[in-house]
Amino acid sequence: MHPPALFCRNIECSSSGLRNQGNIRVHDSLKQRCRCLTCRKTFRITDGTLFHGKKHPPETITRIIVLLSLGCPLQAIVKAFEIDERTVPRWREEAGQHCQAFHEVQITQKTMDLQQVQADEMYVKLQKRLVLWMAMCVPTRLWLGGVLSSSREQGLLQKLAAMVKRCAKCAPILLATDGWRGYIKTWQQAFRDAKPTGKRGRPFLPARRQ
Repeated sequence: MHPPALFCRNIECSSSGLRNQGNIRVHDSLKQRCRCLTCRKTFRITDGTLFHGKKHPPETITRIIVLLSLGCPLQAIVKAFEIDERTVPRWREEAGQHCQAFHEVQITQKTMDLQQVQADEMYVKLQKRLVLWMAMCVPTRLWLGGVLSSSREQGLLQKLAAMVKRCAKCAPILLATDGWRGYIKTWQQAFRDAKPTGKRGRPFLPARRQ
């Protein structure tokens, strides 16, 4: 364990979420528990992670998640690691939920100068063919979000555009897409600015021209 790299998990503690504050000490190395000197609470180093409450080593769980993400068959993983076939899908779901929560906090709830965004779709096949709508910040190659659909639906494309808008600062941005006409209308509706007229009622929302 490396206490300076940890932070207090108690949300009511004044040191919660702060690293390298000198307030974390090893409480029980065998049980991997630490103590916060600020609030005097103890916690496991795996609290709030995918590995909390798991009997298998974190390295094993990480390898299995990587194999799943690369398309390795479930039965091959079960056979190779001798793990119950119900356990691996559960880890996959938990990993997905954890990644989504992390993405919401670190990406969606922050605003950045995106400069240029590339939006596109690709077809993936599970039990039936699906369309994966996705957006990426070109300068940093940062994944901004994605949605799944059974077809090219305008409603889900609007959700993707809303994700991008939540991440974007009020600054010039180049939105690049393929030739489908639905993108143009969706981006223009998402990236609009209110134009006050001094009259009663909802102000006019013209599309940005950048």
